[in-house]
Amino acid sequence: MHVVARAVRRDVPESVDAYLRTRWWTRLAPGGRAPEEELERQVALLHGEAQTLVDGLREAEELRQRSHTRYLEDRGDTGAVRAETGRPPEP
Repeated sequence: MHVVARAVRRDVPESVDAYLRTRWWTRLAPGGRAPEEELERQVALLHGEAQTLVDGLREAEELRQRSHTRYLEDRGDTGAVRAETGRPPEP
């Protein structure tokens, strides 16, 4: 969650602030990269970082859910129905 907090508290505000501060004078200097391009690059980088985080969290939750399913299947409840066979476990 540190990545999210850092993005919200520091990275996004800094990107927007830099864009707003440089916008007016950059137009006067030809040959430089447009502030809009820099902001788009920054947002794309932040999006990629957030997507990596989301993918990792999703994978961890899927693993957690599968592990819990295996635990429930393996613990030997006689009234439980096994997901693979649709039948109660063998006694």
